[in-house]
Order: sequence, then structure tokens, then C-alpha cells
Amino acid sequence: MEIFARSRANCVALYPVMKEWVIDFTGWAGAVLVLYAYFMVSTRRVAGNSLHYQAANILGAVFLMINTYFHQAYPSTIVNLIWIGIGIYSLLNKKSATL
Repeated sequence: MEIFARSRANCVALYPVMKEWVIDFTGWAGAVLVLYAYFMVSTRRVAGNSLHYQAANILGAVFLMINTYFHQAYPSTIVNLIWIGIGIYSLLNKKSATL
């Protein structure tokens, strides 16, 4: 029984480190997605109103918002929330379905 108790205590001690790693990974994934979307539009590989571009932008902003909220960077959290809103607005008001 002591082995299980010690093992559980080690897992509980590692939880904050694992949680922070997941949050940091989420932030990096968000940054990569936003930069990828910007690269694709800048090189004219996708249209600015395409589902591909908007999905990458929205998902990237969601990931960045999670990261900035966790790290209490509230101005960046608000910017990403607005970024998400713009992306959703763009998708909802899209006239043509381009990929």
C-alpha cells in the first residue's frame, strides 16, 4: 500500500509541472497556427476569406488565449478574444465558400 501512496504523491507533485507544460505547448501551437495562417495568406496560397485561413486563425487564437489567460496576461487574452470574434464574424458573413 505504501508503494501506491508514494506513487500517487509523486503524480500529484508532478501535476502542476505537467499542467504548465500542456499550457505552454498549447500557446506554442497557437502561435504556429496564427503564423501559418498569415504565411498562407501572404503567399496567396489561400484566400483571406477562406475557411482554411479563418479556421487556422480562430484555433490559433483560442490556443493563445488559453495560454495567456493561464499566465495572467489579460491584455493578450482580450486581444485573442477579439481576434476570435473577428474570425467568427468573417465566417458567418462569408459570401463564397473558398478553400
